[in-house]
Amino acid sequence: MKRIRLFVTVLLFLPYSLLAQKESMGIQWDKSESWEQVRAKAKKESKYIFVDCYATWCGPCKEMDKEIFPSVKLGEYTDRYFISVKVQIDTSKNDDLLIKAWYIDAKKIANENKIKGFPSYLFFNPEGKLVHRSVGSKDENDFLKDLSDALNPETQVVSQYTLWQNKKIGYDKLPSLASALRKSGEVDLANEIAIDYLENHLSRLNGTDLFTIKHLEFLENFRSLVTIDSHIIKMLMSHESSIDSLMKTRGYTYDFLNGIIWTNVSNPVLNQAKTSKTIPDWVALRKKIKTQTNKLYAERAIVEMKTHWYEKVDTNWNLYFKSLMTYMEIMDIERFNDSWFCTFGINNQAWKVFEYSQKKKEFRKAIQWVDVIIQKANDPTLNFTDEVRAIYMDTKANLLYKLGLRKEAIALEEEAVNLNASVWRQTALSKMKNGERTWGGEYDTVMNKLRKK
Repeated sequence: MKRIRLFVTVLLFLPYSLLAQKESMGIQWDKSESWEQVRAKAKKESKYIFVDCYATWCGPCKEMDKEIFPSVKLGEYTDRYFISVKVQIDTSKNDDLLIKAWYIDAKKIANENKIKGFPSYLFFNPEGKLVHRSVGSKDENDFLKDLSDALNPETQVVSQYTLWQNKKIGYDKLPSLASALRKSGEVDLANEIAIDYLENHLSRLNGTDLFTIKHLEFLENFRSLVTIDSHIIKMLMSHESSIDSLMKTRGYTYDFLNGIIWTNVSNPVLNQAKTSKTIPDWVALRKKIKTQTNKLYAERAIVEMKTHWYEKVDTNWNLYFKSLMTYMEIMDIERFNDSWFCTFGINNQAWKVFEYSQKKKEFRKAIQWVDVIIQKANDPTLNFTDEVRAIYMDTKANLLYKLGLRKEAIALEEEAVNLNASVWRQTALSKMKNGERTWGGEYDTVMNKLRKK
């Protein structure tokens, strides 16, 4: 009778036991003792090979092992299409016999496939040829896409790169291929393709053919490869407003072009001057940039360089604010884009005026800047938070207070505190009510610590 009861109990719990086992499966790692064995098995079973290249010290590798690879969905997918194998690239004193058996093959795989980061994922076809690769920590869906891409010749980045080398792929596919290669960690290969696309396709286009969202997004993604003297730059400068409209972002074209000028000219010049401990030749530099772009962009670039130089390198607040005022006037603050990043940058510049300037004229200018960004922050369609609005209001209140408009300053600071009652904002309000300074000396040190919290 006891045997019957035991048998019934086993039958009752067996389905739950099997279910629990299935849910804990995830990716099943092959235990072959060499790369040759794995390739032979894949060829025999007509399966692709997925190789997880990891290192014992790699945090993201451990995260993938713990959070992603145990996925039932990934386990089912890899079991159907792949032979999955883990290859430890480094060595440690805790390595077991199987890991040690792979030492030689692991080193060979790392060298032949130029493993540069961990975790790296290599995908080989059933013949053992590398067709796809990826890198980095991913969530379940992203990794499932990697697996799917590895099976499709149209999305295999290594296969597609080989087709490009053999001139068997059209220009329409290059932007996505370049982006995919960069995401896979192959930055150099991505840049090769991007340069080909830039020089042999985009540079030959004009007007509406060049200015499409797809092309502009590609240029944004590979901005560092665009040279200042290229045909594309001249086209962008002459169609600034229409491009801003197309991208639905005020100041989009300026931000893009200014980034290229900074990368190609401004930053190298400033670094050289800093290293040689010489002052940049602003006149010659303006002439050079004007020749490559136009007068307006040259003026913008020079004043921006001066603000950087007089703040970061040869600190001189009088010259810094002189350059900053010119820069903001040339740029026309109304034309800045509406992003949090841009408005916060303007706020930071206004705060520097409050902290370091002693000129009422400059206080008034900075208040005008903050008025513009407060107006943007109050626009419900732009989704600014109460905290950000309070920060901008606090900046204006402090400027008003330093300008001597105490009553207006206190009223605005109270609004800011009601919106977001941070400790440092409450401290500033208390100082204002007591007629104490909210800038300079020990107070600045205390307030900066509070703002960082």
